Order: sequence, then structure tokens, then C-alpha cells
Amino acid sequence: MRDTLRHAIEAHGGLENWQKHDALSVDLVVGGMLWGLKGQAGKLERTNVIVGLCEEWASHQPFGPDNRRTRFRPDRVAIENAQGKVLEELAAPRASFAGHALETPWTEPQLAYFAGYAMWTYLNLPFLALYEGVEVEELPIWHENGEAWRPLRLTFSDKFATHSKVQTIYVGDDGLLRRHDYAVEIAGDSPAAHYLGNYVTVEGIKFPTERRVYVVGPNGKPMRDLLTVSVDLSNFRFVRNCNDTVTYRAVQAVAPGRLELTTKTLHEPPPGHVRIRVEACGVCHSDAATVSGTFPISWPRVPGHEVIGRIDALGEGVQGWRMGQRVGIGFLAGSCGHCSACRAGDLVHCENQEHTGVEHDGGYAEIMIAKAGGLVNVPDELASVAAAPLLCAGLTTFGALRNASAKAGDLVAIVGIGGLGHLAIQYARYMGFEVAAIGRGGDKAELAKRLGAHHYIDSAAANPGKALKDLGGATLIVNTASASSAAASALAGMKSGGTLIALGVGDDSIEISPMDLIFRNVTASGSLTGLPSTADATLKFSVLTPVAPMIETMPLERAAEAYDRMMKGDARFRIVLTMGQ
Repeated sequence: MRDTLRHAIEAHGGLENWQKHDALSVDLVVGGMLWGLKGQAGKLERTNVIVGLCEEWASHQPFGPDNRRTRFRPDRVAIENAQGKVLEELAAPRASFAGHALETPWTEPQLAYFAGYAMWTYLNLPFLALYEGVEVEELPIWHENGEAWRPLRLTFSDKFATHSKVQTIYVGDDGLLRRHDYAVEIAGDSPAAHYLGNYVTVEGIKFPTERRVYVVGPNGKPMRDLLTVSVDLSNFRFVRNCNDTVTYRAVQAVAPGRLELTTKTLHEPPPGHVRIRVEACGVCHSDAATVSGTFPISWPRVPGHEVIGRIDALGEGVQGWRMGQRVGIGFLAGSCGHCSACRAGDLVHCENQEHTGVEHDGGYAEIMIAKAGGLVNVPDELASVAAAPLLCAGLTTFGALRNASAKAGDLVAIVGIGGLGHLAIQYARYMGFEVAAIGRGGDKAELAKRLGAHHYIDSAAANPGKALKDLGGATLIVNTASASSAAASALAGMKSGGTLIALGVGDDSIEISPMDLIFRNVTASGSLTGLPSTADATLKFSVLTPVAPMIETMPLERAAEAYDRMMKGDARFRIVLTMGQ
């Protein structure tokens, strides 16, 4: 390997690391004058591409209307509908460009061919220089923009579909590619200078997120006023490919209490659904009902209902959502709209409600399919790992507090300082309540105050009911502890007409005296997470205030370990799985 090429390979992440992967998915925003010139404006404006690494193939989706997709290989290109039916195909596509000039319009299959080989070439560089059938020659140092770049001339054998047989890449002092020159043979040998910048690192491999291609003038210099193509890239994800079928990793429950890492085949979303490339998924105590088989599930099942990711495929009929949009999905997967509860406006208790990670696979995975009606819009200000726990723990506590009868300034007691409780304390504080946190042990006092509690009551050292009564009495008590009976001792400190809201689910019961119900008008209720609209409000409120979950992150492959830590109560306070982006 030549010195400059070796430097470039190492700077981009190293050959050994590159060879661990066999396919790459990237979201694209595409512009420039080329597409209108070719009569294909807008077909690739916002899309996702998956390319093979080493083996030459690529697929863009959406490609024009109706969520169509392309299938590119050097000897064939096809356009399919979302269900995989071939709508149009072109064999020996290179031959179809005979006699073409820069201004010659392209058909849709010709556009798919160009886009396929171009993105495959771009995303495989500089490692492409090491592939069999590529010859490399070092050229004299090139000076541009006050820098000295080291050019490498690449000569491709006929087995490759790419811009031209001879191309030049320019390597900066840091080993990263700065420029890529070629002639576009299928557009009349039009010379182009392609500039790369704004690198990001994905699993140790560096990729440019900005590409700008200019026409090269007669003097050999790029004509900066003629932007031929612009490509902005985001959401880089390595995916699996086996026998031309793209797969993804997931952790699934295969028997009560048993989780295992597996590989699943990528499928298109059905009508009314979207496919999400997961970026983060919270590990929630409710996942235990899936993993243990308490919920009526079919094995195997992928748990996880605190999911943040980006849409990478739209099912037929989906409106209001776009490719590449960052979205969330919580426990409630979307109401039916026609049952008696829905018709009465109670969408939370829809009789046909499906639940994420129960009736269908959840977010312990790189990919999941979700009903469009259950999606949540994620504000740009929230990182994915921070937003994930808010879709269950945050939504549940925020919704319960917002919908309660307590008013700003009222005393609100939060029982439990854990995954739910640490968020409930924060939300209650920033909603304007006087907050009393009830926990067991004096060691939690400092944390409770830091989260926003005005008072801390140690239930091991004092009677919570008396302590609340001494503070004037609580208008609202929110039990977030998994032991339902934990709230019982606090009931004596509730004002007449006060309310107990149960959020934590345990095996025991909450005992309330008929005397309290009748003579003190105490009420008790529960709160089951919330609608997507409430989730939208939860995330927005979290942007407007300092409310944030306390999290630790673990990679997907350690999901079983994360689940075990959560079940043992060792998490402080939410564990979030990440997918390697």
C-alpha cells in the first residue's frame, strides 16, 4: 500500500474496522442544477440510500412519488413500488447513455443508475482504492486553499460502474479526502470537481457530511457559480446485508426472562405505518411484562417502548410525516378510531389499542415498524438519548400532573425517587407546585432537593402522613413507587378533597378507608401513559424547562445486562440503549 493511501485509510478509520461492515444507510438532501437539466428535478431531493460495502449495489428510497425505491447493480437497475413489485427496469444500463451530452435528459431508470453508482463510489472511498480491480498511482503535490494535498490517481477496471475509468482523489495533511475529480462519462464526459467536508465519525469510520460538485472550466479550475450537485448527508448507520437482503440487529425475548441478540430481515412498512431507524430506546420497568410473558405475547418478541429514531420508509397512505424526520413512539401504538372508547373520545383506553413491544416488536432493535397515528414529533433541542425516557416515564408523570386538579402553589407529594419519581419531582417543581418528595432513607434527601423538591420526607424516620399534615396537607399525592402500598402511609396527610394518583404498578394493593372516601372526599385514580399529543407537550415542556432524565447509556448488544440492572434497581435512573450511530 502506498504511503499516502495508507495514511488516508488509517485516518478514515482503518481497513480492519471497515471490513467489519457490509452495508451502510445514509439520509440525503440533494440539490444542484443537474437534476433539472436532466428533467428529473425533485426525484432525490430528500431520500435515504443503502449501499453495499465492497460489493457494488445500492438502493434509494423514496424515489419520486408513492415511496418507490431503486435497485442498482452494475448490470441492471430497477424501480420498485413499496411492496417490491418491479415497475420498470433497465438491463445493461451503461449502454443506454450512448451519445449523451450534459444537456441530454435522463429516464427514471437512467437517473437511478447514476445515483446508485455515484453514491456507492462516494461512500466506499477511500477504501475503494484497495478493492480488487483498482490501480493506484501517486501524483505530485497539489496546492489549493493554502493547503498542500496529495493526489492519488485511481484507475478502475471495467467491472465497476462509476463516473469514469480514471479518477483522482486529493488527501489532506490529516489523511481525510478534500476533493475528488472525475469525468461523468454518461453525461458527455463532463469534467467535475467534487469537494468534501464536515466529517463525522460513525463507529470509528469517518464520513464527510457535505459534498459539493462543480463544473470544471477550460482552465482546469472549478466554476464555483455552477453548482452541479449538492449532497448533505446525515444519520449514517451501518446495516447488515446477506444475499442481497438487508438485515438489522435486535434483542428479543425468546422465553420468560430470556433475552438474546438476533438478526432480522428488513421489511417495508405496511399501509399506514412507517419504518424507523432507531437511535435510542429506554429500558422501562414495564418491559418486564413482555420479557416475563405477563403480557399476552407471541414469542419471540422485541421489547422496548421508549423509542427515538428517524423515518426511513413511509407506508402507503401515510401523510404528515417525512423521510428522515426524527420521531418517537411510546407504549400506546395508535388507537383504532372506531371502538366505543375512541368514539367517546377516550383514545388512551381504545379497546383495540396495540402496545409497542407487546403485540408487535418494539425498540430494542436497530429498526422498528410503527403505526403513523402513534408517532411523536421530537424537538431538535432534545438529544435522542435524553428524549427516549420522556416517552414513557416522562409522559406518564407529566400527563398525570398536568391533568390533576391541583393548582400552582398547592402541596404535591411525590412518593418514590426512581425512574418515574425523579422526573415527577422535576415536572411538579416547574409546574409551580410546592413539592414534597417521599423516599426511604436519609441518603436521598440531597438528590430530592437537587431535583427540585422543597421538602424531603424520610419514610423510614418519620410518618409521611403526619409530615405532610404539618406542611399544611397535600392536595395531590402521586405514587411512582413499584410498591403500591408505599403511598398508604401518606394518605393521612392529604387534604379533604385531595387525590391519590397511582403510576407505579406492583403486586400489592393500595388500601383506602371508606371513612376517607366518604368524610374526607378523598379520591384515587390511575394514569396510563398518554396520547401522542400529550407526548408532544411533554417534550416541548422539557425543552422550555431544565427538566431532564438522569440516564446511563449502553449499546444494544448489552440490552440483557441493561434489563438486569434495571430489574435489580441498580439503574440511576434510566438506562437508554444506543444503536451505534
